[in-house]
Amino acid sequence: MNENFVSLKLDGEKGDGLQLMNEFSLDSYPTMLFLNSEMDLLKKIVGVVGAEQIEEAGNAVMHPEETVIYQLEQKYKAGNRDRDVLAAYAVELLNADREMEAIVDEFLEKYPEPDLEDENEFLVFCLGVVDRDHASMNGFLGNLEGLAEIHGDFVMTKLNMILLSIVNDAIEAKDQSTMAKELDKIFPFYQEFVAEEAAVSKEEILEMMTEMYLEEVGE
Repeated sequence: MNENFVSLKLDGEKGDGLQLMNEFSLDSYPTMLFLNSEMDLLKKIVGVVGAEQIEEAGNAVMHPEETVIYQLEQKYKAGNRDRDVLAAYAVELLNADREMEAIVDEFLEKYPEPDLEDENEFLVFCLGVVDRDHASMNGFLGNLEGLAEIHGDFVMTKLNMILLSIVNDAIEAKDQSTMAKELDKIFPFYQEFVAEEAAVSKEEILEMMTEMYLEEVGE
């Protein structure tokens, strides 16, 4: 692979390394960038990985037509809007650290009730559904344990995202009083799902929400 690449190791805190960190909005060490001669970002690897993963990334850069994301992109450009294509394409874009919001939005517009037991469609739900009154939200909240058996920690992550959305909505409206009412709707599902020894009381959650609200709004 080195016959096709010029390898440079830079210190992200000084000189060209610092410039690169700023230009590509990098905030993690180590990060490996695959750039072409025009300094366009072709591939990024964050964190410590093995030689096999580096080789796979290099091969993907040299032969993009062999990658899953390229094949899905070609299907999308050809007009294929099947739900499995859109969902897989959105997830591949996410994994490649590329913009996927438009594909997520298109999926949810065309297929407003994602299959929450499907791995890709569940991730689309997590990424794109922020409205707590969305048609698929009841299916999620009503089956937290079952979905956790399939998707693991992603379920708790989404539940926390829902709680955070309550705070964000209150901040946007500049109305702190809405948080308690909205939390009342979500907390029974949270309480039933989270193990007793790990659960946080509703009062504690509301206190944390209030701190976040006041920190942002400053009232």
